Amino acid sequence: FLADLRRGNAALTEAMLAAALDQFLAATQSILPKTATFTPSAVVPFGARQQLLVLIGSIEAEVMQAHAACLDELNTMLLSCGINHPAGFMRTSMNLRHALTFSPHISLLRQANPEPVVIDKDSLGVLQLQLADPEHDLRTS
Repeated sequence: FLADLRRGNAALTEAMLAAALDQFLAATQSILPKTATFTPSAVVPFGARQQLLVLIGSIEAEVMQAHAACLDELNTMLLSCGINHPAGFMRTSMNLRHALTFSPHISLLRQANPEPVVIDKDSLGVLQLQLADPEHDLRTS
């Protein structure tokens, strides 16, 4: 990640990045809602080469607003790292190129040899998803 950010600021140090990340995490910790409802609508190929099969759907406006707020904080973090044009940088970053858009989906599988996959599901119901709580380590549950 540091090497990627250095494309935007060659003088960026690990200490500068660590401080910026600390501020970013502190600012975004309370933004995400504790729960959200994902309403599935279709199973489709996804990604630049369509090698993923995903369940796409819609999510509550509160989550969309949280994404926008987190994106604002990411812009602030990149500016604090000396990257003058965060949106342009993100578009060319392997790490951040998907941050500018929000496509609610659940990845189901990745194809090694991409061939068209067709799954016809008219009604998939509603899934309740619990977003990860940053204070709860899921690895110890």
